[in-house]
Amino acid sequence: MVVLTQIQASFTVNALTVSMQGITTDLDTPATSVGTAITAGTFAMAAFILLGAKIGAKFGSRRVFQIAVVIHGLAMAGLALSISPTMLFIAQAASGAVIALIAPALGRVS
Repeated sequence: MVVLTQIQASFTVNALTVSMQGITTDLDTPATSVGTAITAGTFAMAAFILLGAKIGAKFGSRRVFQIAVVIHGLAMAGLALSISPTMLFIAQAASGAVIALIAPALGRVS
């Protein structure tokens, strides 16, 4: 389970970068918009990582991990189904924030 989650988190970080040309074409938006979405996800993850660790400690790493994986899957679905740069930005930021819940729990969940 942990390995699959690490793959999912890695995919989140790398998918937009690899797919930037196709996304810019599909959404008819400049590459800077996709870059902004990537940055939003990274900043959200960095901003909430300590809060994620605290929530995991308070409610239990396993429970937080399980809930966060489901929410992250929904964020990824939103990312894949984005029809505008704004939707892409919001989905990527949500994904980054949820990764902040998952990352601290990875070492404690087995």
